[in-house]
Amino acid sequence: MKARGKRQETKVKRPAVIRPRPVCALLIFALCLLPLAFCLPSRSQTETADLHRWGAVTLFHGLPSDQVRAVAQDSDGVMWFGTDAGLARYDGRRIQTITDAGLSTRRITVLRADASGALWVGTNDGAYLRGPGELSFWLLPETSGRQVNAINTPAPDRTLLATGEGLLYDCRRQEGATPPVRCLLEQELVTSKGKPLFLTSLAVVGETIFVGTRGRGLMMVDAGGEAKEVAGKTRAFFVESLERGADGALYAGAQVGASDSGLFRVDDGKLARTLKVTGGATGTVTALAAAPGGSIYAATDGRGVFRFGGGATPEHFTFAGTAGGLRSDRVNAVFVDREGVVWFGTPRGVCRYDPRGVRVEQLSDEAESNFVRSLYLTSRGRLLAGTNRGLFARDDASGAWREVEEVRGKTVYALAEDGAGLLLVGTSAGLYVGLQAEGGATRQPVKLAPEEKAVGGRGKGESAVEKVEDRGGAEVGGSVGGRNDEKVAAGKPSEGEDASEPQSKKSAEPALSGSVRAIARFGGAVYVATFGRGLERFDGPGRRTLVWPRQGDDERGREVVSLFADGERGRLWVGTANAGVFYFDGRGVKTEPALAPLGASTVWGASAADGWLWLATSRGLYAFREGRALVEVARGVDARAVVAVPSGAGVSPATPGADNSSSAPSADSSLSTPGADGPSDTPNAESSSRRSLPRAWCATAGAGVLRVALDGQFGAITSRLDTEQGLPTDNAFAALVVATTADDAGSASLLVGTTRGLARYEPGTLAPVLRLTRVAASRAYQPEELSGGALRLEYPQNSIALDVDASASRTFPEQFQYAFTLRDARGRTVKQKLSHDSQFQADGLPAGRYSVEARAYTLDLTPSRALTFEFEVARAPFPRTTVALSVLLALALVALAWAYVQHRRIVRSGEELREANRALAAARLQLASEAESERRRIARDLHDQTLADLRRLLLLTDEMQPGGLPTGAATGATGGASGASGGALQAAAAVFDPAALRAEIEAISQEVRRICEDLSPSVLENASPPRSNSRLPRRSRTCPPSASSRMTSRATTV
Repeated sequence: MKARGKRQETKVKRPAVIRPRPVCALLIFALCLLPLAFCLPSRSQTETADLHRWGAVTLFHGLPSDQVRAVAQDSDGVMWFGTDAGLARYDGRRIQTITDAGLSTRRITVLRADASGALWVGTNDGAYLRGPGELSFWLLPETSGRQVNAINTPAPDRTLLATGEGLLYDCRRQEGATPPVRCLLEQELVTSKGKPLFLTSLAVVGETIFVGTRGRGLMMVDAGGEAKEVAGKTRAFFVESLERGADGALYAGAQVGASDSGLFRVDDGKLARTLKVTGGATGTVTALAAAPGGSIYAATDGRGVFRFGGGATPEHFTFAGTAGGLRSDRVNAVFVDREGVVWFGTPRGVCRYDPRGVRVEQLSDEAESNFVRSLYLTSRGRLLAGTNRGLFARDDASGAWREVEEVRGKTVYALAEDGAGLLLVGTSAGLYVGLQAEGGATRQPVKLAPEEKAVGGRGKGESAVEKVEDRGGAEVGGSVGGRNDEKVAAGKPSEGEDASEPQSKKSAEPALSGSVRAIARFGGAVYVATFGRGLERFDGPGRRTLVWPRQGDDERGREVVSLFADGERGRLWVGTANAGVFYFDGRGVKTEPALAPLGASTVWGASAADGWLWLATSRGLYAFREGRALVEVARGVDARAVVAVPSGAGVSPATPGADNSSSAPSADSSLSTPGADGPSDTPNAESSSRRSLPRAWCATAGAGVLRVALDGQFGAITSRLDTEQGLPTDNAFAALVVATTADDAGSASLLVGTTRGLARYEPGTLAPVLRLTRVAASRAYQPEELSGGALRLEYPQNSIALDVDASASRTFPEQFQYAFTLRDARGRTVKQKLSHDSQFQADGLPAGRYSVEARAYTLDLTPSRALTFEFEVARAPFPRTTVALSVLLALALVALAWAYVQHRRIVRSGEELREANRALAAARLQLASEAESERRRIARDLHDQTLADLRRLLLLTDEMQPGGLPTGAATGATGGASGASGGALQAAAAVFDPAALRAEIEAISQEVRRICEDLSPSVLENASPPRSNSRLPRRSRTCPPSASSRMTSRATTV
């Protein structure tokens, strides 16, 4: 029992012993997470990752080293990066490492481009210079062997150089001569221990030069070369960087503790009051850069980058907070280029950050509340956003969105103000009216009430509303003296009605309800588009007069979805859901014949500027101008809203208080834009060189935001702003142009209402830099070879190809659009081309002089300055000689053809002659054969018959006696002989001597043989002797010996 009790006690005590362990573990875990609090991103970074605003150039892209210590941009827009392994050039497409003058073996410490176009390079072994228009760098001999840490160019022909050996040089560059370099200081600066003072940075204020040092803090050098320390209550002894802000103040970055601020400010004329800029624990500040809007970027050693602007809390960029956009928290250099893009040099390459890129703001945690349908800027500058689930107002101080309770859960389509400054809100549940004017001295929360409940609560705006009512009753054709025109049209008398009777008692219209889709001010009155009712005039809270459609009109006119007040034309454009667009001129609603093609489409919104009317329809975006055909700008897109931009201005911001609701079209309507009170044209000085082209922004459902421009030569030029550039979705339903905050004064922002929140984008207005990179004809020409005037193409070269290159920090190379125009000497257009291809080719050009004009358009359709290239196609040399040679060549060709024909004829005749010779030879052989056969027959007959007769005579002779031959016997013996032998026989008969007769007969036989032998060899005359000789041995070989012996014996016998 005792043992069991002990076991029970042990069980009870064990939890008491281990209970503190989880608490300790939680405390340890919390302590481990405490350092991460310093790396947490700020509020602006928690909204979105914003990775589309970041980019990088690293060793992978071609940098000689990832350790980047300096960044600069020259006058051509080319970026230069100084690394530990040399200098690199980046034109937006490729990285090129510079090897001139041994720069590839130097550690680059500082880069600076002056106003004249010269580029200065500071290294650990001296300073280098590349003059304007030059291609190579050369060393300044006076700085050889010294580490140049800072370069400042207070004037185009003056440059200051600070070294790590405590020396300050002044270089005044002269045209066409080596710039003289002299030391400004009377003696080199040294530390308290007598060592050379390390100079880190330079700044010039008036005639005073400020120098940042390591050991003696901030120093100033007067015109006489005397240096002294700047003493103050707040002082840093190790100054790393200096920068002058847009307000003229001098900012200094220094080495401090990790939990302290390393940014100091010295106001102009108050050198003794050095102030520490608070707001963030920056730690050591390594580099500073001032943005055009007044912001200061402070790069730190291990804490990322801080952006100090107009707000109390700086914007903080870290590796973790930017999701890797900033590649390292240790930043060596920071540079702001001419387009406002910020470049950071880090140990992991170069990072680029576009502060004017797309920023997305969430209005609420609910998805439907982020479906923005309308945008409006009130007369007090308050930004309102109507969504699928209510109305939201933005607090400029905190940047937060506050929901208006009166319209919570309702779809807000339209926003506007009446003449008294009362806010009008069109919702799916009817019209809501503000209870206080927006133009008050103090800004109050938005308070709304339904129209029917706001009749007695108009307050200060009542008198103004009554004035609007009086003016509107006299102008609108649908309401005369407050009477309802529908009554009059129906034939109901109105003579007995009291004019002082309230309007509500005289109206037979249905209840004030329905979906209010658009609101517009026109002609001193306010008009409301109610879907299902039509166009109505707002005569005050609770009082509306139906203007159109009247009884007997097309009922499709009741499906009104948009309004636009066109003050230039004096028209109120009315867009419908299925009947196209109409206009109201104060007397009645009419149609525009030129807009008849839009009769079956939905017109969601309209806007006008510079005489052009832009129409956003369900079939695309269209542009209209009197006297011209309707222009189809963008086909096949569901255009939901359009904002026209006046020519000569990048983006014209909406005027607060004016009826600028056309810049804020809803999902089902394009809210009204100002007529005579519309946005003012405020040209931007940066865009003074831009071409005056009609421009507009168009929000679409499915294609993002379109930026369009109408060019008289190339037609519609279009670019897209979509999810690739940072929009949360491609479905946009509202657009509004507003001025930016104070620190970015002079620019404007485009607000885009999407289905996933509000997107803010600052379009670029600075023209890109366009360069000619190569010309290809008979050979490739480099730009430096074309500075002598027009290029002459020698005969017979009649084709040419041009390569151009545009550079801009906010537009990537593949996003540029290039426009080429080829003209002849008379100015006539020969060929033109608009595409993303940067090459232009022309072939088969006649002789003459030509010019090619090229322009580049950025993503915001900002054109570059025209680049003109002239060339000449040479004519054929010596025309008369050429003609004579051509004639001779033609004659030679004719003679050659005739000789060829004659040759063919001769060849054909030769063939015929050879054929005739062959036939003749065959005939000759045949004739010879026939003659030989006949001779053989004659010889055989003569030989056989004559010899037979002679042999008979010899036999008879042998039988005759000398002198005893009878005459009859002799005659009979010779009767069968021939006439030739007859005479011989007669002669033989006359001779009685037989021996003599026999001898005579033998002579005759020999003669006959000779004649036969003469007849037989005649074949040798017709056949060649070699052939006959060749036949004789063959016949001799083929004849048997018996035959040859018989022939011999026969011959012997004969």
